Amino acid sequence: MRMQKLRIKNASNCGFTNASMIQCSLAEKNIWISIGNVGQEYYPKFDEDWPYTKARLNLSFADVGSKTANGAITPEQAKQIVDFVRDNADEDTLVMINCMAGVSRSAGVAAALTKLALKTDQRFFKRYTPNMLVYRAVLDAGMEILG
Repeated sequence: MRMQKLRIKNASNCGFTNASMIQCSLAEKNIWISIGNVGQEYYPKFDEDWPYTKARLNLSFADVGSKTANGAITPEQAKQIVDFVRDNADEDTLVMINCMAGVSRSAGVAAALTKLALKTDQRFFKRYTPNMLVYRAVLDAGMEILG
């Protein structure tokens, strides 16, 4: 997979019904990274047979700013995100990322993946408030895995 060809979207502000999903989906093939709260089901929960979903990764970690905080993203989870994108995305795939509010965790993942793929992350910092712990964890994992 060539990271520089990826299209990445923070999908949390798209809405979660099938009708709004169609409006939000800019590619026929999507891969989803859904981030839930620790101890809760993943959000949003889509049917497994959603026709536009090529692959899905469900993770749970808290919206915290310290590595030692309860439920913080782990290096293993950050590696799972990078491996998932590397293994499932191609240049025709839209990477959709969502969390509960769509402001910090999903924006942190999206900003880090965009930084790895396109060498810029400014659009996510202008519109959202990326969780910097999540951003750094995914960026570090990407640098380690992708070189």
